[in-house]
Amino acid sequence: MPWVAKVNGTEVPVQLWQEMAQRLDEQYQRNFGPQYSQLRDRIDVRRQAAEQLIQKELILQDAARQGLSVSDEELAAALVRLPAFQRDGKFVGIEEYRQL
Repeated sequence: MPWVAKVNGTEVPVQLWQEMAQRLDEQYQRNFGPQYSQLRDRIDVRRQAAEQLIQKELILQDAARQGLSVSDEELAAALVRLPAFQRDGKFVGIEEYRQL
C-alpha cells in the first residue's frame, strides 16, 4: 500500500492523507466561502493534512508507549459532551459529526 510518510516505522497511507486533505479543503470552503479560491494555494491543505496525520500518529505512539488507552464507550461519551459537536445543548448526530 502506498504511503505519504513514515512515523517511527509506521506508514501513513496515501488514501488516509488524501481523505484528510479533502476534509480540510471542504472545511475551508465552508469557512471562507468564495474567498477560499484566492487563498487555496497559500493554505496548502495537502501539507496540513500530512502534518496533522504525522502529529496524530506521534501522539498515538506515545500513548501506547505509556500504556494509555480509551474504550469506545469512553470516547463516545466524551465526544457527545464537546460543545463543538452540540447544537442547542444536544449532540448533532452521527451523520453531521462525520461531516465535521
